[in-house]
Amino acid sequence: MNYIPAIIASIISVVIIYFIYKKTDKRSYATFAALGLGLAVGAFFKQDAGFLVHFGTGYMSLIKMLVIPLVMLSLISSIIKIKNLDILKSIGLKSVGILLLTTGIAAVIGLVIGNLFGLGAGVQYTGIEYEVREIPTLASVILGFIPANPFKSMVEYSIIPVVIFSIFIAIGLVVEDNKNPEKVKTLKEVILGANEVTLSIIRMIISFIPYAVFALIAKAAINNGMETILSLIKVVGAVYLACLIQLLV
Repeated sequence: MNYIPAIIASIISVVIIYFIYKKTDKRSYATFAALGLGLAVGAFFKQDAGFLVHFGTGYMSLIKMLVIPLVMLSLISSIIKIKNLDILKSIGLKSVGILLLTTGIAAVIGLVIGNLFGLGAGVQYTGIEYEVREIPTLASVILGFIPANPFKSMVEYSIIPVVIFSIFIAIGLVVEDNKNPEKVKTLKEVILGANEVTLSIIRMIISFIPYAVFALIAKAAINNGMETILSLIKVVGAVYLACLIQLLV
């Protein structure tokens, strides 16, 4: 394998992405440029550009590193800023209602768009071994949301149990803050400070999105080939249409 041309092409692509971002001051333009350049480099050089896979994987690991801290700290920080328990109850009930409503709407939109675009139609699963699993009951699904072991849920990236655990911590802090504010003052300051630090780290990571997109799309082109990538255009279009409808609703 001759890595030199692939490395040179990758460096040139990164420089182009950098100048597009600096000239337009729009990360979205740089990201779209990275999409095309990554696709071209991955499709043309194939395994010679395999080193880009490591950059894409590393970036995804950085994102995953912050998922749980971001969910927990942002949720707890938002709730503990509300000192009035009555307001907290009202907001909590409305939030749950809105969540259930938007989730239901999203499910309906997904089903309708999937049928209209015929996503998955004619797909043949050959040579793939799979095990048919029993559909869980509604009761078992709901019980699965209760975090019997919060740390296990964090390790497995089970977001809903983590959210529920965070809500209980936040409510407990609000209740205790109304009774003995001095006892929880330090903990509140630590949580609020940690939330600001987490947001700062996220802003740093997000600034590298165009370069990460370049590496990730190159990785996809290397591993799957152009035919597979092009076949996903319809899926991507369907997803964007569904998101647009969800926003309008």
